[in-house]
Amino acid sequence: MTEPLAAFVLTIQTRPNQRGRKKLHVYIWKHKKDLRAAAHEHSVESAHFWKTAAGAYVGHVECRQFGEIHLWEKLIGAGYFAHELQHFVNHYSQETENYPLDFEANERMAWLVGELTAQFWTKFYKKFEIQ
Repeated sequence: MTEPLAAFVLTIQTRPNQRGRKKLHVYIWKHKKDLRAAAHEHSVESAHFWKTAAGAYVGHVECRQFGEIHLWEKLIGAGYFAHELQHFVNHYSQETENYPLDFEANERMAWLVGELTAQFWTKFYKKFEIQ
């Protein structure tokens, strides 16, 4: 497996004044086969599970890392990132919130999505020098 084209660490904060201790890692891969191999390596799912993946969220909670998003360079776009981010948000809210979500929890999750989206695209544009 080769190295990813880019690797970003996003800070998970559900409130503006919170110290973000947990991290979400995002990897961008040149080739689908490398994305699939990385997703398989970091998950409990079989290689068959990742056989047709063109993107992936691998959820796990260890130390300060909460999960990983794996993206294929060829498909990079707002909807693609949003799709994988939604998998993360679903997992994160199930692990950290009580259901059904009350108004405040719903607002925290919405704020988190906006914050992670801004972090990702800021780092992406900086890395790939897109203006």
